[in-house]
Amino acid sequence: MGTSLGLPVAVTYWVARAPAASGAMARSLLPAAAIQGTCALLVHGVVVYLVFRNQGDSAFRAGLASLFISLALLANQYTYAILQGLQHFRALSLYRLLPVLLYGAAMLVLFITDIGTLLVVTVVWAGTVLVSSMIGLGVTP
Repeated sequence: MGTSLGLPVAVTYWVARAPAASGAMARSLLPAAAIQGTCALLVHGVVVYLVFRNQGDSAFRAGLASLFISLALLANQYTYAILQGLQHFRALSLYRLLPVLLYGAAMLVLFITDIGTLLVVTVVWAGTVLVSSMIGLGVTP
């Protein structure tokens, strides 16, 4: 994601150099991450508006529902960076599977119940990444 400006990569480096300070480092990044998240949300919102404004209500609503994905993906990048910097590679590998597993399980339920509209599928996609981001941020220091 272009709005992260390489900061998660730098986090990996600095966490690896001082693992004991990773919690304080993560907390100190909150203002920068909030600015990045706001920028990502604004850029995503403009793109959704430009792409879906003439595509009908269903597509536009699905585009709006996808806005949360920007924040969730940014949170995922920071979680990956911290886990990698701490050299917790098993946790990192398992965490990378979490969004896919959640999404797959949710899509199976949607398939079985036959309620998979574009809006519902988009909300499920954004929701599974958001939930996995929240879990990941709870796991990291």
